[in-house]
Amino acid sequence: MIQPAAAIVALIAMTLLLAAPTDPEVGEASEGNAESATDAQLLQGYIREMQASIARNWMLPDAQAGFRCVVEIEQAAGGELVSVAIADPCDATEPVRRSLLAAIRRAEPLPYAGFEPVFRRTIRLTFQRDLDP
Repeated sequence: MIQPAAAIVALIAMTLLLAAPTDPEVGEASEGNAESATDAQLLQGYIREMQASIARNWMLPDAQAGFRCVVEIEQAAGGELVSVAIADPCDATEPVRRSLLAAIRRAEPLPYAGFEPVFRRTIRLTFQRDLDP
């Protein structure tokens, strides 16, 4: 049986890991100033929006109780998906991998509007589902 990931969100922890900025137009906030605090809050909102967007589109097969899988996403300004691939480490089964990649593609365009100051062309996301107790 396939179930929407949003329905089991309590069992799945998703974390956005930002790769080093690769676009010269992406500014970095200086540490210790008000701008960096604002960017940190904006980044948290971006993470939540990215998670929600993918979770709404993920039909997770229940073939695997627990896994950890990293994906690398390359996107253009505006949230247009350029590429998405499974990265190391990923111990998810092939059906889970395929469903995750499909969810990311269905979530296109990825969140962008309002998050321009924290946008990164390349991002790595870690999806984790813990074993049921």
